[in-house]
Amino acid sequence: MKFCAVFALVALALLSQGGATERVSYRNYKVYSIQVDSVEKHNILKRWEDRKGVDFWDRAGYRVMIHPSLQDAFERFLSANRFTYERIIEDVEATIEAERQYDQEYRRRKDASGRATVDFEHFWTNAEVNEYLDELARTYPNLVSVETIGTTHLGNPIKSISISTNGGVAGSKPVVFIDGGLHAREWAGVMSVLYLIHELVEHSSDYADLLNKDWVIVPVANPDGYGFSHTDNRMWRKNRFPATILCTGIDLNRNWAYQFVASSNACSDSYTGTAAFSELETQALAHTMRRYGSNIALYLAVHTYGDMILYPYGYAWPFVPVTNQAAHIALGEQARDAVTAVGGPRYIVGNSAEILYTANGCSDDYAAAVIGARFAYTLELTGGGSQGYKLYKLIVNDDEQAEELHSWYDKGSLDFWSYASLNHTVTVMINPGLKRRFERMLEDEEIEFELVEDNVQTLLDHEHEQRKLARNVTSKRAVEKMDPIDFNHFWTLDEIYGYVDKLAKAFPKTVNVMEIGRTSQNRAIKAISISNKGVVDQTRPVVLVDAGIHAREWAAHMSAVYLIHQLVEKADKNVELLENTDWIIVPVANPDGYVYSHEQNRLWRKNRYTDNELCPGVDLNRNFPYRWGYTSNSCTDGFSGNAPASEKETRALMLLMAQYSRAIKMYLSLHACGDYILYPFGYDYHLAPNAGALHALGLKAARAVQKVEGPHYEVGNAADLLYPANGSDDFIYGSYGVEYAYTLELSCGTRGYGFIIEIEQISKIAGEAFEMFRVFGEFAGTQTVATRPRVKVDTVKKPIKVVETVQEPVKVEEPEKEPVKEEEEEEIDP
Repeated sequence: MKFCAVFALVALALLSQGGATERVSYRNYKVYSIQVDSVEKHNILKRWEDRKGVDFWDRAGYRVMIHPSLQDAFERFLSANRFTYERIIEDVEATIEAERQYDQEYRRRKDASGRATVDFEHFWTNAEVNEYLDELARTYPNLVSVETIGTTHLGNPIKSISISTNGGVAGSKPVVFIDGGLHAREWAGVMSVLYLIHELVEHSSDYADLLNKDWVIVPVANPDGYGFSHTDNRMWRKNRFPATILCTGIDLNRNWAYQFVASSNACSDSYTGTAAFSELETQALAHTMRRYGSNIALYLAVHTYGDMILYPYGYAWPFVPVTNQAAHIALGEQARDAVTAVGGPRYIVGNSAEILYTANGCSDDYAAAVIGARFAYTLELTGGGSQGYKLYKLIVNDDEQAEELHSWYDKGSLDFWSYASLNHTVTVMINPGLKRRFERMLEDEEIEFELVEDNVQTLLDHEHEQRKLARNVTSKRAVEKMDPIDFNHFWTLDEIYGYVDKLAKAFPKTVNVMEIGRTSQNRAIKAISISNKGVVDQTRPVVLVDAGIHAREWAAHMSAVYLIHQLVEKADKNVELLENTDWIIVPVANPDGYVYSHEQNRLWRKNRYTDNELCPGVDLNRNFPYRWGYTSNSCTDGFSGNAPASEKETRALMLLMAQYSRAIKMYLSLHACGDYILYPFGYDYHLAPNAGALHALGLKAARAVQKVEGPHYEVGNAADLLYPANGSDDFIYGSYGVEYAYTLELSCGTRGYGFIIEIEQISKIAGEAFEMFRVFGEFAGTQTVATRPRVKVDTVKKPIKVVETVQEPVKVEEPEKEPVKEEEEEEIDP
C-alpha cells in the first residue's frame, strides 16, 4: 500500500519550519470519472449530490457512484451538459468483495505464519489499531503515551497517541496535531496515519529532526463509523448517532464550531447535525486541541481521495484567505514537490473553497481560526498509481542474499526483472514507499546495489512513445504496399494472429493454424504447425515451442514470431530445419495478459482470471500439475492458482502436449530475460536422468549465440542456477517423458532494463534466439519417433481439434543428484 505520500508531506512541512445488521450491498452500482472543467459545470453537477442513490467519492465531484436505477438518467444528464466521462468501476460490490476476500486471505496467511510484526499489507480494524497503540506505549514508555480522549455514542474509545522525547507533551516544543478517519470509509487515511506513527516510533533513530517537535495523533477519529464500514457498509461516511428514526449519522467534518450551518436533510452524507459540536467525536477532538492551543504549529486532517493539499478558509465564496496565505501556499508546494520527488502524483495546492466548493464547520477552518494553529491543512490523499517505482541493479554473491531477495518477492514487496543467480547482476523493482527499508536491508546483507532508475514510469513512457512512432512508420509502409513484416516494433495480439492467419492462407501446403483453447476472457489461444509434409502426423520428430506465458516478456513473443517467419517465409534458407522435423509454435500462450500488458499495465505478468477482483491473475508457469506448490498470496506475481491446472491457458497447453507427446522430441518455453538455458528439474535440486546430454546440447546452443556476437548464456539446472520453482518444462519432461525440455530466458539486449527493451534491439535478440532454435531443431531431427499401429489417414487438411483427454503421465523416478561436466563436447548420446 502506498502510504508514504502523507509521511513525505508531513516531514517536509516540519523541516520547513452497533448492532448486527445485514451487510449493505452495492451490486451493479457504477462509479463514473467525470471531467469538470468549469465552475458552471461544477455547480450543475452538484445538483445531484444530495439525491438518494448518488454518492460523491471526492469533494470535487470528479468520481461519483450511482445507483443502478439512476444510471441511465445520470448518463443522459452528463451527455446533455457535455461532460466528458467514463465508467471506472462497473460493479462496486464486486470490488468490495475482492477487497474483503483479499483481507480474509491475508489474515489467514498471517495467522498461519505466526507473524506478529506490524505490516501495511491489509486495512486494520479498530481493534488492531488500538492494540497497536497500546503495544507501542508498553514498548516505548519514554517516547509514547496513549490516552482515551473520549467515548463514542456506541461506547467505543477514541484514542490518541502522543510521541515526545520529553516523556510527554509539555508545551516546551511545537506540536503537530493529526487526525485520520473522520470520514469512516476513507481507510487509506487511517493507514497513512498509522504508517507515520510506525515510522516515528519504531524507526525513531531515522527521524531525529522530526522529533524536535511533539506529536499528537488520533488515527481513528470516528471509531463507530470506521467499524461499521468494515462490518456492514463499506461506503459508510458519517458517525453512527441516530439522527432520526430513518437516517443515522452526522458528517463529523461539518460539525465544528466555526461558521457552522445547520442542515435539514438527515439522510444526506454531509448532514451537519442540529448544532455545532453536537457529536461526542468532535467534542473529544476539539477538547484535545484546546489543551495544546496555540502550541499547535501544524494541523493535518487526513482524508482520501483527490490528490489535494487544501488550506483554510472553506466556508465562503469568494473565499476568505487565511492570514498567512502565502506561507500556506509555499509550504504546500514544498510538500507537493516532496511527494513528486518520490514518484507520487502531483498534488493540487490551494484554498478549499476556490478549488472545490464552500463547506461550513470543517476541522481545518476551526484549527486555524479558533485554536490558532500556524498551519492547517486538509490532505486529500491519492487514490493510488504506478508512478515512482525504483529500479535497482544488484550483485548477489551467496545463497543467503538470494534467499533474502526471494523472501521480499514472496511477500509481494519486490519484482524481479531478471533472475537472482549467484555472482550475477539482477534487476529488481521496488515500491517507492519501501525504498528506505530496502536499501537498509541491502546494506545489512552486504548486497552491492545501484539505483539505475528513480521512476520506472519514465522508462514506460519512453517505450510507449517509441511504440507509437514505430506503429506510425509501419502504417505508412503498409499504405505504400511495402513488405509489412518487420521487427521494428512490438506486435500486438491482433497483429500476431493476423500474421499467422495470413501465412496459413499463403502457404497452405506448409502451415496450419489451430485454436487449442480459449481464455477466461474468451480470447483464442492459437498454435501454428509448420511441416513440409503439409500435416503434422507424428511420423517425424516435433519441436514444440511456446512463448509469452508471462505477459510482459515481449521479447519472447517477438522471438517466436521471428522463428515462424524464418521457417515459413525464409524456408529456402532453413531447409535443414524442415527436412526431418515438424514444428508446433504457440506464439502467445497468455493472450489476456499480453493484451493487458499492451493496453493497461506494461509490467503485467499473470493471466487475467478474476477469481479475486482486487488481485486478479495466476502465474501460468506455476500452474502446471507436476510438483505443483500452493501459494496463498494471490496478490504476488508468482501466485500458482487455487489448484493445479486451474487455468484455461494451462489446460490448453497440456492438451496440446498430450496430443503430440509421442512425437515431441524437443520442447522450448521462451521467456525474457536473463541469458539462461535451463533444463529440468526446477521444482527442487534434482537433476533429470539425462542431465549430461541436456547440458551438452545447451552448451552447443550457447556457443551458437556467441558465434554471432551475442551474449554469454549460462547453461544449467533451473533450481541450481536460479531457485526452486516448478514450470512447464518440468511438466512435459516428468509427465510425458519428453527428454529434451528447456526454458530459455532470452537476452535483455545490450541496452534497456529487463522487460523494457529498446525497439532497435528486437531483431538482434530474436536473431540470436534463432541461432539457438537452429541447434535445437537440427538435433530434434536426428531423433526417432516410435511407430504406431497403421490407421487410415484423412488426407483432407482440417483444423486440429484438441480432445479433452490427458495422456497417462510417465513416471520419472527422482535420481540422486550427480555432477554435470561443464565442458562436455558436442557429441551427444542421449
